[in-house]
Formats: sequence, structure tokens, C-alpha cells
Amino acid sequence: MRLKKIQRMWEDLKATPHPHLYDDLEFEFRLALLDYYITWIVEEFIEREGSLQPEMLVLLRECELALAPQLKKLHGGASRYFEQSLGLSREVLRQVNFARRRHREV
Repeated sequence: MRLKKIQRMWEDLKATPHPHLYDDLEFEFRLALLDYYITWIVEEFIEREGSLQPEMLVLLRECELALAPQLKKLHGGASRYFEQSLGLSREVLRQVNFARRRHREV
């Protein structure tokens, strides 16, 4: 499994400064909430060595879908942080889908 890739991506994201968008608190709140859920789910995925409960997969997918259009409103460091977060979310979802397909073939 490519858990090491996800762990590396996770460490890179944690090393990236979290952006603050003081000019739009409502927008910042939405991003902070998405970030909270993504962080929680990725940590759970790593702790469980590459598995997640179905409810968490649905939540991660919803976060990914909600975050993607928000990136157009971001610039600079804020954009970089959330692009990394989105990439990490997508990689976790790919890993879970790959593991499911492989399990069905066995």
C-alpha cells in the first residue's frame, strides 16, 4: 500500500503554515471546518494503517467536493496549503478505492 506516500504528504502539509484570511471571516470559517474534518480523517486513516469506516469516506469525499471550488478564491500561501490538503484528500480516497478493488478481485 502507498501509506508511506500519504504519510509523507501529511508531514508536508503539517509543515506548511496554516493561512489566515482575516478579511473574510465567514469564508475562513468554512475553510477551517473543512480543514478540521480533513485533518481528523487523514490522521484516522494513518492510525488505522490505511482503512476508514464508510461514514468517514463519505465525509472526506464531501470535504473534497466542497474544498475544490473554494481554491479559486485563494492566493499565495493560503492557496498552497489548501491545494496540498485537497491533494492529500484525493490520495486517501484513491488508496481506499484501490484497496477495495483489490479486495474484490481476491
